[in-house]
Amino acid sequence: MPDLLCYFRTHDHPIRLSSEFPLDLQWWHDFLTTWHGVNLWLFPGMSVPTDVEVTSDAAGSLGFGAYYNSEWFSVAWVPSLADQSIAYKEIFPVVVPSHAWGPQWSQRHIIFPV
Repeated sequence: MPDLLCYFRTHDHPIRLSSEFPLDLQWWHDFLTTWHGVNLWLFPGMSVPTDVEVTSDAAGSLGFGAYYNSEWFSVAWVPSLADQSIAYKEIFPVVVPSHAWGPQWSQRHIIFPV
């Protein structure tokens, strides 16, 4: 949708909309009416100050861990997760501390630095 703005030559210049344009509008409508206000990705320079910083990491063959506010954990991969992709293994140590410590983060800005 923003790409269409590049085609304006004057304020009343007509622009032909593709058949996918209404689908984009519907997607944004559905998303914005159900969005709960949580941002998962913020762009540098556009984010608000961070209230909470959580550090996490995964080692493909060993396990995963996380650190927050002087608390930490380190866990070996259970056999059922050992063969998962590295992408899965990198997101897993974000989900686990979010579940464990998430209730303490209500109404706060959280960052998991990379």
